[in-house]
Amino acid sequence: MAQAKKKKATIKTDPKKEKEIITDDQREEREEVKLWLQKVEAAKKVKQAWRDLFRIDLAYDYRDGKQRPADIPADEWFTINKVFANLVAELPSLYSQDPYFYIKLEKSYSVNPMDIAMFETRGKIRQSMLNYLKKELELKVKARTNILDAYFQFGVTKTHFSADMTDNPDADKPMLDDNENYLLDEKTGTPITQPQKLPVNEAYKITRVHPDDFLFDADAGPLEDEWTWIAQRIRRPLKDAKEDERYSESARERLKATEVENDQAEKSAKQRKKGSAYSEKDPEPTIAVIWELYHLKKKEWMVLSEGSDEYLIAPGPLPKGTELHPYGVLRLGLLRDNSPYPIPPVSQWLDPQKSYCEVRSKLMTHRKRFNRKYEMYDGAFNDPDKAAGDLESGGDGTILRKNTPAQSVFPILDAQLDQNHIQELILLRNDFEELATGANQQGAGAGIDSATEAGIVEKRISMREGDKLGMVLEFVTVIGRKLDQLVEGNITKDHAVKVDGPEGEYWELVRSDDYKEISGEFGYSVNVGQAMPQIPELERAQWMSFLQLLGSAPQIALSKLLLKRTAEMFHLYDQTMIDEMNNIAMKMMGGGGAASGQGGGVGSLPGVADLMTSAMSKTGGAATGINNIRGGQQ
Repeated sequence: MAQAKKKKATIKTDPKKEKEIITDDQREEREEVKLWLQKVEAAKKVKQAWRDLFRIDLAYDYRDGKQRPADIPADEWFTINKVFANLVAELPSLYSQDPYFYIKLEKSYSVNPMDIAMFETRGKIRQSMLNYLKKELELKVKARTNILDAYFQFGVTKTHFSADMTDNPDADKPMLDDNENYLLDEKTGTPITQPQKLPVNEAYKITRVHPDDFLFDADAGPLEDEWTWIAQRIRRPLKDAKEDERYSESARERLKATEVENDQAEKSAKQRKKGSAYSEKDPEPTIAVIWELYHLKKKEWMVLSEGSDEYLIAPGPLPKGTELHPYGVLRLGLLRDNSPYPIPPVSQWLDPQKSYCEVRSKLMTHRKRFNRKYEMYDGAFNDPDKAAGDLESGGDGTILRKNTPAQSVFPILDAQLDQNHIQELILLRNDFEELATGANQQGAGAGIDSATEAGIVEKRISMREGDKLGMVLEFVTVIGRKLDQLVEGNITKDHAVKVDGPEGEYWELVRSDDYKEISGEFGYSVNVGQAMPQIPELERAQWMSFLQLLGSAPQIALSKLLLKRTAEMFHLYDQTMIDEMNNIAMKMMGGGGAASGQGGGVGSLPGVADLMTSAMSKTGGAATGINNIRGGQQ
């Protein structure tokens, strides 16, 4: 009997359910990404513990005036927002206008005087470009926002270079040098081909990063050399993230949305709170949470997402013009041991603010209460109910008829408001001011027994304000340094920029060659005086004091260096005015010798002082005109 042929069994598989085949490199990459995401989650928990400890969310509510406790009716609560008032008062003293940046050669590895002169010239040109960019990129608005952030948490600014990518029509064609020869790869010796994409709309940027979106590693310490990595959270619509060609193509395919848009989440929460039967389902996530992470120890950066197990941008060298990382961090609060997160200043204002409003609300409530009540003897009236009604709501001239000549209606005295409430209010105000601005006894109006003590208190206040201003200017200097290094790494075209500074307004030609590496190091600083508020009355007083000093000691004007340093002491930085004063002094000293031929001498100092005072007074109008050009009308 013939044996029947066996049919081969065929198994149909769903291509969607087929097991994904991955290489060892891909498996290793996914493990690395998972490990990084675990580190990010651990760091987020550390930061949340800090936020809870110092009541960060409550501080923002107090800033916005949301201070009334839920159990107190609105008509019985009086909010006096001293948090807001103190922030408004302090901000102008810390950053009123953009300071002027200086870039000077601090170290030269070449002892050739010509090289040193060339390096110094390049520093001056780079300085002009930096002072142009600070205005073009609106540094003032972003820096002031950073200062406010630092009162509640800490301020973060990112200095970076951005460009859009477009298709290259000559993609994959060999690249040629100036002599029409192929450019060869040093390692392989093969021609270098042109890229698929070309950058367009290139721009330098200064971006304020919200402190909620900035993260230090879980084991970071208070100082920067104790940080292992830092990261910035970027929320993007999933559709936009998937279309961003800077990211890996395979990672974009696996990218997922993990968060819901804020407006949709709030809408859904309100519907659930109302218990609406027709409330919508929880909205679907549409936002991809992306982390731009900088590994400070390895000097690498990477981009990953909470919705993907692949790198959007694999770890690699830092972007051009970036040294270690692109962020400047401002911390006005006291640094804590073993933590990069400071004690935010506003966190210490919350309890005095709440207690102050509570006592103030008690005063308001007591004043609003019904303040006339009576006791009545019913037997004295034929109709006690009618008499009580007339007593309660009767108008002026209401008559109550009674049966007895004795007193029958007795007013009840209002409860007295204890004077301790007023004293408590004063103490709470002083507590708030001490925590907000320091031990300012002058503000309390008490405790100062002598002019010497008043002077000591004033100096301490100035020292505290100066310390804050110093931290702000150091922060701004870091931004300037990073911006200059960014230009150095990315400049490709020559520019002509208009600069407004101590030397007046002028045009500066900036070439890409000016940013070539030098055999030395540049130092960065800012003009402290220009960062202070420019008040016309104060400027006039400084100017008159400066002229009086020159009148009493005219020899100061004979040395340009001494004159410049003296003018800076009075917060005068107009280089054109200083040069003019020096020229006038030199001419008058020369003319004094000719005019005094009869006596055979140069002339007495008192005479020179009178001439110098007159000359300086005439120069004042011109110098004031220069200041008007710089700062507008006064």
